[in-house]
Amino acid sequence: MNILDIDLDLFVDPRPWRKAADRLSPTEYQPWSIQAVETYLTQRCGLKRDCPLPGAIVAYHHELFDCWKKLTASGQLDTPFQLTHLDSHADMGMGDGSCGYIMGDLLNREAIDRQNPRRDGITGLLEGNYVSFALACGWISSVTYVHHPQLFAKNGNLHDIPDCMFRGYDPRCGVLQLKTLPPECLDPLTRLTDFTPVSLESEIPIQFIDREDFQANESFSFVFVAHSPNYTPRTADPILDVIRQFIRPVS
Repeated sequence: MNILDIDLDLFVDPRPWRKAADRLSPTEYQPWSIQAVETYLTQRCGLKRDCPLPGAIVAYHHELFDCWKKLTASGQLDTPFQLTHLDSHADMGMGDGSCGYIMGDLLNREAIDRQNPRRDGITGLLEGNYVSFALACGWISSVTYVHHPQLFAKNGNLHDIPDCMFRGYDPRCGVLQLKTLPPECLDPLTRLTDFTPVSLESEIPIQFIDREDFQANESFSFVFVAHSPNYTPRTADPILDVIRQFIRPVS
């Protein structure tokens, strides 16, 4: 299955890179026009209004973790699936402590137990790291990260994914690979690279595509959308009504 996962902040300029306490300023951040979004969804993503795909719209992106968990348990969503992630952020834990928790704790547990991660603090499941938790559950076979064109210029790095998420800690290899590490790595005074992996998870290919260059080459099975109110101005909210026309809500 191929999952289309959209964050509303991809359709906002300049790139919303920092979380706001409430909503972003409508004078500093401008959303795309309704027509531009509709054109992108139909011509770039291949969505059709007369043939809506099953999916859901959530307020905060990490709510999809529980949505996917429910759909996989009911047999509606087959795993592992291909994830096409249209977002101004990779949502793989850059800037928080989730990598240590995932590799030093969660991956040391049975597969079924990984589906019940902690939800507190900066190491637990959050909107900025839910993709990493889905990877830990073995739900994803490949990732296509369709990013904002200002990602590289603003971040000043290759991208916004922690090096530890990559095979051999090499962010240029194009392959994600989680590592099971000993619990000692949870000590905040240590670095994950100081530890020899106990075992390695499956290799997950990842490709990076600028939103201006993206063109879906196959149809999608589901469409999921996150409002992400702390990363969007209120003037972007009408875009949700446009996207909603392409989605048939799942139960």
